[in-house]
Amino acid sequence: MNRQKRTTQDKPCCVYPRCQRDPYMSRSCIFHANAEQKNQDQFDQALREYIKEIADSAQTHDFSGFIFPGNIDFRKDYNIEVFTNANFRYAIFKGETQFADVTFKGRTAFGHTTFEGKTSFNRAIFKGEALFGHVIFGEETLFQETTFEREAWLRSILFKEEAQFWNVRFKGGAWFGNTIFNARAWFRSATFRREAGFSHTTFEGEASFQDAIFKGAVCFDEARFREYALISPKYIERGLSLKHAVIENISLFPLRLKENAQIDFAETRIRNTDIRRRDLQNHVKQEKSKDYAGAEEIYLLLKNNFHTIGRYDDESWAFTKEKDMKRKSYWYFQEKDKVQELGEKWRYKVMKDCFPPVLFYYECTAEYIWDYWFAGIWQRARRVISYGYGTGPFRQRLRRAQLKMQSKINELSSFVVSKKKEKKLSELSSRERLKALWFYLKYPVEHRPPLRYFTSTFLKYLYGWGEWPWLIFVWCFLTVFVCSLIYYSGETLVTNQGIHVTSYLKKLYFSGITFTALGYGDYSPVGWARVLAFFESFLGIFFIALFVFSFARRTGGR
Repeated sequence: MNRQKRTTQDKPCCVYPRCQRDPYMSRSCIFHANAEQKNQDQFDQALREYIKEIADSAQTHDFSGFIFPGNIDFRKDYNIEVFTNANFRYAIFKGETQFADVTFKGRTAFGHTTFEGKTSFNRAIFKGEALFGHVIFGEETLFQETTFEREAWLRSILFKEEAQFWNVRFKGGAWFGNTIFNARAWFRSATFRREAGFSHTTFEGEASFQDAIFKGAVCFDEARFREYALISPKYIERGLSLKHAVIENISLFPLRLKENAQIDFAETRIRNTDIRRRDLQNHVKQEKSKDYAGAEEIYLLLKNNFHTIGRYDDESWAFTKEKDMKRKSYWYFQEKDKVQELGEKWRYKVMKDCFPPVLFYYECTAEYIWDYWFAGIWQRARRVISYGYGTGPFRQRLRRAQLKMQSKINELSSFVVSKKKEKKLSELSSRERLKALWFYLKYPVEHRPPLRYFTSTFLKYLYGWGEWPWLIFVWCFLTVFVCSLIYYSGETLVTNQGIHVTSYLKKLYFSGITFTALGYGDYSPVGWARVLAFFESFLGIFFIALFVFSFARRTGGR
């Protein structure tokens, strides 16, 4: 009784709601009072008593809402080596805070905590989950050689000064979503054994992930790098996601992706980024998943980035990959909405030409009913049943109504199918056949290859879209050789004296001078060989001009 009276007289009045409701907490109200109302010595004495009571009764370390007025070192000043289910939610640390060499057992919560001074968690060990949501670190923050044995949630944190995570070990997942680093952020030699999430994170200062180890997937979705950043880990085992991220003036070299790791650049803004071709080959996610339209956009961004940083060989590679992805997109057509739209347009166009208008109307009406009316009711009914709204007779009536609607739709569909009369190919007019052929080529349905795919494939193996000059040499020699064999197949050449030439070497010589358009006049073609000589000469002029264009583009035309 005397102790209760003495402590309440010496301590200022607490405005913390929990203290007003709980008589036990009311005698510890000095912990929640404003810093200006506190005496440092009285606060230290009261905190020691509170910690001793926790140790004697084996309670959890609940410091929620506490306001620590000065510098504090829990290990040196209060001899705390192990925190059990520590709760620092809404706590405020006015001075320097030290949690170095401390072990946190169970779940640790630092939600809505404010550290106004320097904070150190060096060599701390978190045995359970670590929750750091909505925390503000006012000065330098140190997590050097810290170990998180389970999930670490560091979301919506504001680091006003430098944050150091050197040699930190995340054995569980690490999530830094919506975190802001106003100064430098160092993750050098950090180890992430599982997923690492930096989505919606903003790096206002320098950031370094040099020699970091990512054994799980890494996510930088919608991240922002305002200053220079170095992302050069020892290796990334599973994959790297940079969707919607802004990566400017940063370095991704060397990236060191493992063999099966994939990198996702979907809708990423890449500019002036140091990255290498060898780090990206066979690792682009969109290409692996056959989303060639998306891969085309990614290689376009990479091509422009390589041009900006002056890596022209890598730019040539990215340009070739961009054109190849475009070529493949003609065949696979992974743009599902566009394929469906064009396919429906083709199908309905042919149906209009081949079916009576009334049956076509019935067909469209049936599909409209199914897509917009019945499907909507069916989905709502499924949600009602799955979530358990309604019991007993109501659910039975609803089920019977569903079956009745299903049977009506089946009857209407069977009627349309039975009444449709497709015209045979022999019954179509020439105009209808040309229309069907045109829509077949222009609007692919499912996996029917359009004409553009074959055209693009031909250009690829003709000159590699201007990036493979050596391929033109192959075509030149192949043309000369094939034409010489054709000349050799019959009496196709004569000399100035009218003597037929039978030697293959002389006919090979004639094919060469014809291809290069020299025309010395010592041999002349006769008969049908004149037409062949004309086309060979045309091909020679074409290939020589194409080679000049490709060579100039490849060497110095950028």
